[in-house]
Amino acid sequence: MIFKFFEFTDPGVGVWHLPVLGRLFLLLLFMVGTYSLYSNCVILVGLRSLSRRRSVGENNSFRHSLILLKHRAAHLRELILATLCLFGLTFFLQITAAFVTPIAGPYGWVNISQNLAVQFSFAADVFLVLFVLQVVQWFTSTRVRSMALELGPETAE
Repeated sequence: MIFKFFEFTDPGVGVWHLPVLGRLFLLLLFMVGTYSLYSNCVILVGLRSLSRRRSVGENNSFRHSLILLKHRAAHLRELILATLCLFGLTFFLQITAAFVTPIAGPYGWVNISQNLAVQFSFAADVFLVLFVLQVVQWFTSTRVRSMALELGPETAE
């Protein structure tokens, strides 16, 4: 089921069977994922350079740089949360379209179940991507916080 949505072997499941709102959300998710991974890499590189610079003794600039990295990590957390909330909105707006079917009668449930399969595989894949982004952000934020705790409790807050 995981990433079945992006397999094109089944003609009933795929990106092109999503409503326009779902496709736009996939584009947004790609942009958020790319930005999030890039920013996490920048934060980790910044932490590495700060750990080298800490031995030199520039305490005020070190604290300022560490606070900037903490704010950047906090903004990433908020961006992922906002993307999750937007996904919830788009998912619940799209799921109502799954019950609209041109087939009437006793076989309409087959079309409805196929539409729901597309929606639920889309949701599973999006949740997996958001989970991976959250784990990477959590790892980065933990590294920033541990360096702040080494410096002192006033920097960690």
